[in-house]
Amino acid sequence: MMMQTMIEILKKTEAYFLSKGVVSPRLNAELILAHVLNLKRLDVYLSHDRPLTEEELDRLRIAVRRRGNREPIQYIEGNTEFYNCSLNVDARCLIPRPETEELVGWISDSLTDSPKQILDLGSGSGAIAIALAILYKDSRVVAVDSSRDAIDLIQENIKLNGLGDRVESLHSSWYQAVHGKYDLIVSNPPYLTVEELETAEPEVKNYEPNAALVSDEDGFKDIALILEDAQKFLNVGGSLFLETGIGHAERLMSFPNRFLSKRICKKDLSGRHRFFSAEFSSMNQ
Repeated sequence: MMMQTMIEILKKTEAYFLSKGVVSPRLNAELILAHVLNLKRLDVYLSHDRPLTEEELDRLRIAVRRRGNREPIQYIEGNTEFYNCSLNVDARCLIPRPETEELVGWISDSLTDSPKQILDLGSGSGAIAIALAILYKDSRVVAVDSSRDAIDLIQENIKLNGLGDRVESLHSSWYQAVHGKYDLIVSNPPYLTVEELETAEPEVKNYEPNAALVSDEDGFKDIALILEDAQKFLNVGGSLFLETGIGHAERLMSFPNRFLSKRICKKDLSGRHRFFSAEFSSMNQ
């Protein structure tokens, strides 16, 4: 039997992904082939005439089937890049989004002094905590999550990025087990409504942990829990930064916590209000 070449498999994979509704089927086909064959994406193009062995095809079929079922490619590859770090990712966590990279960038642009103590609530993969630890070399960071599976993943990523001396994980539901004061509290909490999740792509609603996506009270319940007690864990002059949901801006600006001042709602690159910041000011004590 004649062996199939790279270009033949690439075309078949692209057509299969197109039939399954996968966005950017050509790109996904290239990424899957590169991952399974342990190649760089450019090498897929440079090896068009290379025949694939049966063992390679068997491994490729498994990965292609997973992606055709709309499993996120990051879960198939087992890793992703985020801001300034590399992360292991799988079904234990949300896949870090470009918008969350925007949040880290906004923090970097906004703070005039480097925070020494940082608290990341609902850390998931540890993406924000690790990115900030790399950004602020003298900081100590606590990455909090209520999922024990996520805590295990956070610990893997702390080790992967060589930050075991400055980043620690803490199993806690929001502030429940948190102690001490921080210069910066940051969170990307659940903020979708059930209705919003239902309209999401299968990669999101069928594979990512729904508990990390959806919140009650029009997506605002977990945000409110963070806002209510932020001042108890912030140093005077400390800052709170959040990623938030559609339609939350007015509630964030008017939330009844007199300790939080200098409130800002910021739009993301797509033009929708997604981020919020506030400061714990001594004048409000």
